[in-house]
Amino acid sequence: MHAGRTPAAASRGAGLSHWTLEELAHALQHVTEPVIGIDMSKNSPSVCRIDTRKREIAWFFVRQHKHDLYANSCQLPVTHPVFAGWTVTTHCWEVPVFPSKGDDTRFYVYKFLLDRVISVCSGNRNVLCAVENYSYASSATMATTELTELGGCLRFQLFTGHGICPIEIPPMTVKKCFSGKGNAKKDDMWVSFLGHYLMPNLCSLVGTRVSTEKAPKPVDDMVDAFAVALTALKVKPLKDAGLWSNRKSAKAKTGKKAKPTSETLSETQSEKQSGTKTVQLTKSVSPAVQSRSKRKSFTASSASGRTTKKARTPAPLPATSQLVRTTAESKPSLHSWLDDYAIGPASLP
Repeated sequence: MHAGRTPAAASRGAGLSHWTLEELAHALQHVTEPVIGIDMSKNSPSVCRIDTRKREIAWFFVRQHKHDLYANSCQLPVTHPVFAGWTVTTHCWEVPVFPSKGDDTRFYVYKFLLDRVISVCSGNRNVLCAVENYSYASSATMATTELTELGGCLRFQLFTGHGICPIEIPPMTVKKCFSGKGNAKKDDMWVSFLGHYLMPNLCSLVGTRVSTEKAPKPVDDMVDAFAVALTALKVKPLKDAGLWSNRKSAKAKTGKKAKPTSETLSETQSEKQSGTKTVQLTKSVSPAVQSRSKRKSFTASSASGRTTKKARTPAPLPATSQLVRTTAESKPSLHSWLDDYAIGPASLP
């Protein structure tokens, strides 16, 4: 059972606001299953598991430096407003050197990473699992192609092998809920992780250089996985209420406006007040036809060059033809439809 806002407030976008410590503490009190956030990538994946029963936050990451510690842990102070007395642990995965050096090397890496990530999610079917969705604004490069391959394999194995259907959360939603800004950078997420959520400096746990302004690898990816897990707490009530879907429109993903079509539907204000709905169909003539109709007449000289002859200019075509038809409750007949659009038997083939 999860705490969340009412469906009406969630549908208006109020359920995806920035986390406050009071809201987060209240939401964690009503969570019984582990919450897992996955920041998947080929080079530096990270998984964060929040277990309310064990009162533990565990991070799993791929070793990036020689001095990265394989395992470490600490305990949060009892005065923490959200995770009072919780245990924080870090676990390091070291990618072995694979014998293959051809194009199939990436499949060995995929298998190694998928086995580690799925081992964290498996063992309990009643788990809230979320993964950061693809960035559709990124250009199509080899890195994005490999990420798509790896992400598809992860989703498929989670569902077919363990019955887990992960929640896909867009990156902008994760940043908005975690830091309050949808365009937050890695450094902004790190500052919010330390300042707003009062979490320990993971640099000392991982074994890398300690910094409070810029998070090094793999700490920045660990923060992203933690942000995905917290965002899942807000998205889960919306998904249960039918107000959330992993499939978004192309406009919401890319931010591009849809191309206008040649036929547009419009409704006047007077028709809205009177209650009658009138559909206005505007059929635009293509620019190529307009240019041909507006071309200038040319002169053709005779062989002797004494006389000139003007070519006949075709009659200009109308720029637009607006056809208005009022919809009725019953389906109109074929003859009435032809009459409305001024199509008679003479114009039919």
